[in-house]
Amino acid sequence: MAFLTAINYVPDWPQDACLKDGATFDFIIAGGGTAGAIVAQRLTAGGRWTALLVEAGGDPPIDSVVC
Repeated sequence: MAFLTAINYVPDWPQDACLKDGATFDFIIAGGGTAGAIVAQRLTAGGRWTALLVEAGGDPPIDSVVC
């Protein structure tokens, strides 16, 4: 039964980002892997700076989702 639940699971990944014209960022980080995500989080943790984290590619495969 758990196998069927995992197959029917539909993650709620955002379909696209909604950036407004004229949006500015203090940092643009290319690559949302482990290092990119950590760098973005550390830079923006204090609320002083903003960062845009850019990642290419589609949604991760279903077998990489841990429920």
